[in-house]
Amino acid sequence: MMAMIPNVKLIAIFRNPVDRAYSQYNMCRSRRDSFGFEAYFTDSFDVVVRDEINTLRMFDITASASATYEAFVRYVKHFCLDDLADHGCHCIVARSLYALQLEPYNKHFPINKTIKILEVEDIDGSKEKTQSTVNQVFDFI
Repeated sequence: MMAMIPNVKLIAIFRNPVDRAYSQYNMCRSRRDSFGFEAYFTDSFDVVVRDEINTLRMFDITASASATYEAFVRYVKHFCLDDLADHGCHCIVARSLYALQLEPYNKHFPINKTIKILEVEDIDGSKEKTQSTVNQVFDFI
């Protein structure tokens, strides 16, 4: 891949994973037509997250183990892509597993050399912080 586009520069911007998951939880709670996701209407955020973490463990995806991208893909295909019309309420925790999502890119585009990772907070703050981030991006590219 690098041979085809040797000078490519990629920028990945991630949101705080807990904030992202909580926002998704609230979005799903507001969608009363989310068939199959009754837990969002009856269970607390903590319970929904705990239940998904337990399900992730069945796919050998844990914080303490070296989860593989292949296990992540199996999980996503099984739980997150069954009903694309209602995909917004799937995988509240899995969508925050950023390292696993970056793994296939890192094989072809080494992080820090061709991929710059930013957090939303890097551009969603004071004018000085945002300018500093923009300067880092310009230095990177």
